[in-house]
Amino acid sequence: MNTFRTINILDIIDAIGEESVNLILSDFSCPKNGEMRDIGGGVVYLECEDKPQLCSFYQNDNNCFRVFGERYSEKEQIKYIQLLRFF
Repeated sequence: MNTFRTINILDIIDAIGEESVNLILSDFSCPKNGEMRDIGGGVVYLECEDKPQLCSFYQNDNNCFRVFGERYSEKEQIKYIQLLRFF
């Protein structure tokens, strides 16, 4: 499969609940992450809108992301929180 889609995580959480989303994402793997697994670890970087529901989802005990910065998009007029997770 060489196609990827962007999906708003808040829409999924609203539709099926946070617990179900946690279960789905805990088994998620990206074919582009193979290089990181080959060397025994890696870093996952993501940005999400500065919304409490999103931040708490990514920072919960199951997902283990930690805030390391933020940026403001002038074009979109949105503040993004930058998160990292090591595996």
